[in-house]
Amino acid sequence: MAAAEASMTAEQVSLREFLERLIAENDRRYNERFEAQEKAIRVALAAHNRSIWIVGTVLAALQVVIHMVR
Repeated sequence: MAAAEASMTAEQVSLREFLERLIAENDRRYNERFEAQEKAIRVALAAHNRSIWIVGTVLAALQVVIHMVR
């Protein structure tokens, strides 16, 4: 009897509503994952660009030192 009562009090939704909610939830999760990946790529590219700038600066400084030593 308790199971029957539980099913009677549960929200009744059509198959269409259920599928629309399921699709909307999946879309939300995929969008969150996409945004997280996009943010990670931006951070990685910024770190990469900074490391290239640092290497370029160090190489330029070394060229100046080598030129001064000659």
